[in-house]
Amino acid sequence: MRSGFRRTLRISGGTFTGLPALKRDHFLRAGNAYLIARSMWPDQRTAYAVFLVVACETLKPSGKRYDQANVYDVVASLITPSEGELLRGLSVQPQRVRSKHLHRGELASDELLPMLIHNPFKDPSFDEMIGELSRVSRVCLIEWLRCRGDYTLVRLPRSKRTRAASICATAAAVWRWIIGRS
Repeated sequence: MRSGFRRTLRISGGTFTGLPALKRDHFLRAGNAYLIARSMWPDQRTAYAVFLVVACETLKPSGKRYDQANVYDVVASLITPSEGELLRGLSVQPQRVRSKHLHRGELASDELLPMLIHNPFKDPSFDEMIGELSRVSRVCLIEWLRCRGDYTLVRLPRSKRTRAASICATAAAVWRWIIGRS
């Protein structure tokens, strides 16, 4: 699969060199995140997933109004909305893995487990997420280049469960803050 991606980028090379300087820089930032991700495989599987998400999010259009867009919105925009929904519907959600790892250093995979014990039982949901994320990140990079970075961002509706969970988390944080102050 990697050789197909490289071949596509070589074919798209003329497209890349024909981009204005700002667009080339935009694409290079996404490509850099993608290469960082690849350098982490297979030893740091969570970081690999995180940098694939970052590579996709880097493809967002520039501007403050796009700051709240996430990987699902980019995938929905560059591939299809159903692909964005499929990614968000995985039992291990890439955006959540990204946030927990970057903000709290949490690992979503069992990277440290082999150092501690041998566990023959493995949850396949992380591997499923990695497979989908690997595929869509490559497709997003190629599609962004194909459309020369000019696309309309599709914002997927946030699920009510996500909003409710966010409200509960905020309320819990405020409550812990209040308790801590007394």
